[in-house]
Amino acid sequence: MIEPCFNELSAERCCNTIDEANKCISDFISLIKGLREFGIPRFRYEGEHFMQIKLKDDYSIEQFCNESANRDKRDFFYSHIKRPYIDEDKEDAFYTYSDCKFVVGTAEEKACMGLYVAHLTNSFAVGFNLGLFKDDSHIECSLHLKVGGTDEIAKVCCLTLPTHFKNELFVDLLSNQLELPVPKCDLKPEKKKVHLSKHHGSMSNCKVHADKLVKSPYVKEILNTIDFNPADRRYISNIKDPNIVEVRLTKTSAGYGLCVATTAENAIQNHWIAKHLEREFGG
Repeated sequence: MIEPCFNELSAERCCNTIDEANKCISDFISLIKGLREFGIPRFRYEGEHFMQIKLKDDYSIEQFCNESANRDKRDFFYSHIKRPYIDEDKEDAFYTYSDCKFVVGTAEEKACMGLYVAHLTNSFAVGFNLGLFKDDSHIECSLHLKVGGTDEIAKVCCLTLPTHFKNELFVDLLSNQLELPVPKCDLKPEKKKVHLSKHHGSMSNCKVHADKLVKSPYVKEILNTIDFNPADRRYISNIKDPNIVEVRLTKTSAGYGLCVATTAENAIQNHWIAKHLEREFGG
C-alpha cells in the first residue's frame, strides 16, 4: 500500500497562539488516523527532524509533546512516522528529473521534498492545515518538473483535513490501488436479492449478467435495471457514492444496464469496487 509523504512546506507558517498550535496538531492527527480506514498506517518523513518543527516561535512539536497533557501525542507521532522519505532501492527515480518545484500561481516556485517524493512514488502528501495549505487551498498541488531539456507540470494531492478524502484526485489515486481494505458480503450468491423491472427486467441478458454479478463478494444486491442506452459503451455507466454502481451491458444492442448495491462504506471503496467489477465482468 502507498505511504504518504509529509509536505514540509505546510510547516513554513507558524501558529500565532498556543490554541492554534493545538488545533494544528489535532487536525493533523485526525487526518493520519482517518487514513487507517484505507489501510495506510504511517506517513514518511525524516523522523528525528519532524519533532523539531516549530509550531510557534521557538515552540516545537517536541516541546508540545513534552507537556503532560500531550504525552500521548508523542507516542502517536513516533508510531506513525516512517523514515526516510524514499527507500534506497527507489532512489534511482530522483535522477529522472533535474529539478522539481511547487508552483504557487505567479509567485516564486518552492522546492519541496515531500511533494517531490509523493510524485515519484505515485503517492500523495499530508501536511498541516496552515498557510498555503489552509482548508481547501492547494489540495491539488502543481509541480514544475524539468525533464531533460523540457518542462512539464504534474499534479500531486496534498491532504490537510479528513474532509479532503472526498477530493477527486485522492479518490482516483486510492481506488487504483490493488490492495484496499474493502468489506465483503457474507451472503451466498443465491441468497442475494435480484430486482429486475418488469418491462425489461425479464430480458435474458439482464438476468444472466445479474446472476454473474451476485457472485462477487463486493455486490450485496441488484437493485433494478437502468434505462436503455445503446450509445453508452462504458461498462461502468455511473457511480453514485457511497455504494451504488450502475453497469452497462455493452455487448447488447439496446444497451441494457443494472443498478448494483455494493459493500462500499465510502466513495473510495465504491470507486475501487467499480474498477474491480469492470476488470472481472466488463470484458
